[in-house]
Amino acid sequence: MQTKYTQTSSTSVSFSYSVNGQTKSGSYSISPALLHLLASVKECSYESAKLACSQEAKKFKESGVSKGLTDLVKLYVYSQLINDNLLIGYKYSTSKESKTCAFYNEEKERKTTRVEVPSIIFYALKSRFSNPNYEVSCSYQKVRDSFQDCKDVNFEESMRLYLLNLLIKK
Repeated sequence: MQTKYTQTSSTSVSFSYSVNGQTKSGSYSISPALLHLLASVKECSYESAKLACSQEAKKFKESGVSKGLTDLVKLYVYSQLINDNLLIGYKYSTSKESKTCAFYNEEKERKTTRVEVPSIIFYALKSRFSNPNYEVSCSYQKVRDSFQDCKDVNFEESMRLYLLNLLIKK
């Protein structure tokens, strides 16, 4: 049976790793939609995509990473999805760019909100588009418009997925 998920859901993935001969367990959280996108690009199953992420998480843990594992796994996924030509010169980092996005709410009032865009995505946007801030803002508005009737949507995460689709390896 396939699990249903909403745009806001994340799944916790557990894995085991070894440190000094002792087996330990770890976990990270990731959006099922992000895993599905990775599986689609890599032309593999959802489970294979999740396994690839867990193998990266295991490498991070075995090398001594104790904090920020979820961000590191997401950075790995983003690097697998984004066209390599858009990342030339990028110094890998889990930092985020904070951007202000304008949008119109259900009452057609203009509002603004801050969104966090992973630096790897923003760097690729700068490589591809002359005005990456505009792309972020437009993407946020498009996501809000498409999920207008939904109350449980994480617009920011959905916007990141939308942006990734603009940058994907072909």
